[in-house]
Amino acid sequence: MEKNHPGFNSDIKDPNQSQYKAFVQSLESKMQEDISDKYCLAYLKQYLRYLKDHHINIRASFQPVKEDSLADVERFFKSLTYLSTEKKQLDSTTIVTYLQSLSNPTIEGIYKTPDNVYTIALIKDQTNTRDYAGIILASATKLWQPGHIKFEIKQVNDSTLDVFMFLRNHSLEYNQLSYNKQNFQIPGWIKIFPQSSNQSTEKLSTDIFSFSLLDSNTAYISMRSFSGQYSTMLDSAYKAVMPEIQKRKYLIIDVRNNGGGSDGNYKALMPFIATGPVTHDVVDLYATPDNISAYQKMRDLYKSKPEVYGKNGFMSWQPHMEKMQKTQPFTFIPMMSDKPGVTRYKPHKGYPERVAIIYNRNCASACESLLFEARFSDKVVTVGENSGGYTGYGNVMDITTPCGRTLSWTTTRYRNQRQFDFTGIPPKHYVPESESNWIEYTQKLLSSF
Repeated sequence: MEKNHPGFNSDIKDPNQSQYKAFVQSLESKMQEDISDKYCLAYLKQYLRYLKDHHINIRASFQPVKEDSLADVERFFKSLTYLSTEKKQLDSTTIVTYLQSLSNPTIEGIYKTPDNVYTIALIKDQTNTRDYAGIILASATKLWQPGHIKFEIKQVNDSTLDVFMFLRNHSLEYNQLSYNKQNFQIPGWIKIFPQSSNQSTEKLSTDIFSFSLLDSNTAYISMRSFSGQYSTMLDSAYKAVMPEIQKRKYLIIDVRNNGGGSDGNYKALMPFIATGPVTHDVVDLYATPDNISAYQKMRDLYKSKPEVYGKNGFMSWQPHMEKMQKTQPFTFIPMMSDKPGVTRYKPHKGYPERVAIIYNRNCASACESLLFEARFSDKVVTVGENSGGYTGYGNVMDITTPCGRTLSWTTTRYRNQRQFDFTGIPPKHYVPESESNWIEYTQKLLSSF
């Protein structure tokens, strides 16, 4: 990463830089104290987080347990992975009584997964590695028993939590979670007790595309993904609802929980959004021997499978590889032009007069590309919270580490957009914590203009 990551070589540059060196040494100390290697993956991910690039990652090879095989399950029960999983004695009645006694439980409570496989009690239980423990109350899988600790939470500061989640096969997954005291949520879990007094009244649709008329003046569409596999469906959906959109004064575009995909999957909406030219950021390649080698492997892969990638698919990689080969190693060069590109959409005349885009921290990558393009419009208001911050780097490559994990690193940087990587793109209007329904809030906001 020190040699090949564009972010490290833009911001830190020197492995002996004092702050960076102190951070690495602190991680090494934690690793030495973790004799069991239980948290090793978490420390490696903490290192990657330091580089502030949401597209990089490291993951272990996943080995599921065949639960329909008695021999496989018995083998798993004898494994060090299973035997090292912490287990606590618990009494459900005592836990419920304790939770009822809390005046402001915030994080603590009883949670379940949407598929009802797990029910856990999340309660304070401080050790060196955690402040809270998620203890299994009930499990539909024999791989997890009541009393097992399914996950641990460590409070980093007033707005950030470290979450150590143990998967079905008891392997570790680590993430950092933004902490909102007013409306605390754990992705993938539903709090069932005690209910929060300010719990959201909204139930977000999980449909990839949905459309409705909120009132006589306001059309509403939501897209939960821009993935390429939905291109045909989205194209048909846009065409079907455009006549209704053009009759309404306001349009609300809801891209909460949209993890991105293809930029082309929002382009049909741009005539309703754009009021002038859209300027695009310059992308730089970081030319290193390893990055050149990675591009060469991708070129060869595409070349060897024209039936999959197309006859000329390898040209996605070859020009960039050749460009890096011709430049001085360990320098940045423009991937295409050194000047920002410009797109000119033909703006739609008439309704909608104003467009609101609602997004949250789960809006990422291509979803954020929509936000960048919308910034150039005079009739767009953005509403919500900071986006995910997958904006600064790209062209992800993989390599296998000596321990068998897969390390993903990026090879390009955006010159200006990377200022929003990790922190996210701020909206023009943050939704106040007191507001439990973002759509209703946005409707009121639109009517105030």
